Amino acid sequence: MTKKIMIVGGLGFLGSVITHKLLLEGRYELYVLESLTKLESSKEASSSLSEKVKILYQKDEKFFNFLDDKQSEVQVGFVDTLIFAVRNKNSNEVSSSLRSSLNPGNLLDQIDNTILDQLRILSLLGFDQQAQSDRKVIQLFSSNANFISHQPIEYHALNALTENVFTYLAVNLQKYSVRVFLIEIGVILNETIYTKNEFVDSSPDELVDLIKFLINSEGYGLVGKPLKLTGIRNLLDATSVAEGVFGDLRVRKT
Repeated sequence: MTKKIMIVGGLGFLGSVITHKLLLEGRYELYVLESLTKLESSKEASSSLSEKVKILYQKDEKFFNFLDDKQSEVQVGFVDTLIFAVRNKNSNEVSSSLRSSLNPGNLLDQIDNTILDQLRILSLLGFDQQAQSDRKVIQLFSSNANFISHQPIEYHALNALTENVFTYLAVNLQKYSVRVFLIEIGVILNETIYTKNEFVDSSPDELVDLIKFLINSEGYGLVGKPLKLTGIRNLLDATSVAEGVFGDLRVRKT
């Protein structure tokens, strides 16, 4: 039986990589869920995918529709695996000042909206205590949940909250035959990283290989515990990194 997989944020940086690589497998029925704003700014990408992937958007707080048929609403419970590949906040959207970044009203609003959106999307799994189907959730989040970077406070807070919320859900959704997996991501390799000669923690292929493993395996022992694609730098103390005790850990193009 063909597995139905929905990639939330499937047109974004990581989401598009996951979408295209799973397409190459030819084993899955793929769906991409994006906001109308993202679809408007990614018309070329969405049109090229539309023949092979069913694209959906969130119509309002309760309903999701197919892009090619705005009258057709998505049926609850039709998907086997949900992959959350949405960045909580674009790295280019850095707050203009620390004062605006620390505005508790802005931060709380964004937290509320993000968590509510995630929970609404989760409802597409169709929770039913009698269901025997093998359903899974794979949540990607940044290592900035635990480490401080140049990103704004919203980015750190939302990634930390995402880790906590989905760990909670891993425990509380098991009674509905839903397994929740978390993948913590550091720096993903791409041509820009190569050009800058920066640190790298993983490659897109490694990420997608891990996702495919989670899709196709039972994975009971991995439920709820973050699987880290964060490289060896996060295993070193600050002095070791600063003094280069273990050499130059930056990637170099060969």
